[in-house]
Amino acid sequence: MRPETFTREDKLLKTADFRREYSNHASFKRESFWLSVAPNNLDRARLGISISARAVRLATRRNRLKRLVREVFRKNLPRLKKGLDIVVGVKRDPGAGIGYKKVEELLLGLAGRAAII
Repeated sequence: MRPETFTREDKLLKTADFRREYSNHASFKRESFWLSVAPNNLDRARLGISISARAVRLATRRNRLKRLVREVFRKNLPRLKKGLDIVVGVKRDPGAGIGYKKVEELLLGLAGRAAII
């Protein structure tokens, strides 16, 4: 069994990867979050996070949201289908009080709708 880590190989890092994702994807929205899914021809799922400064003004909130999204992905990685690039974004600030449980509920709901879990 793979340890619960979030390595560099689990991340979408390059602009080209994000562009390929956006050109060949299925998108799902719920409350403040959106999730985009595309095949990646690899043996693992990878995560990209897109939170603009326009959507979430305060850098501390943007960074917290990124940490929460990464943690949900890391904890649920064994449940996700392999061979997918998943991009999670925020279209508007969900507020300072959002916690792990709420983010997990939203993202797992989106993953269920996307049929990747």
